[in-house]
Amino acid sequence: MTANRPSVTRDLLHTSWLLAVETALGTGAVYASIVLVFALATPDSGAGVVAACLGLVAAAVTLPVVTVAVTARRGYRIAPVAVVTAGPLLVAGALTVVGR
Repeated sequence: MTANRPSVTRDLLHTSWLLAVETALGTGAVYASIVLVFALATPDSGAGVVAACLGLVAAAVTLPVVTVAVTARRGYRIAPVAVVTAGPLLVAGALTVVGR
């Protein structure tokens, strides 16, 4: 019995959406970690700032892991590979562009 696999078009659309989310979260997580360091060093910074930064960093770390596990299990072929290989490259590219 053959497994039902998603079409290549659906896989490409899913991949582009996941890469866009990963790029935004990864770029934001870098800046959130910088803000977190300064917030922890400043005694008057609120707990909300620290919680928001920790949440963003945690989301940026767990999203690729969960995405790869779920998309591979659902039968996608392009999305798991792209999230692991192209995702970090897109984050680095976005940081380079934003940092200029």
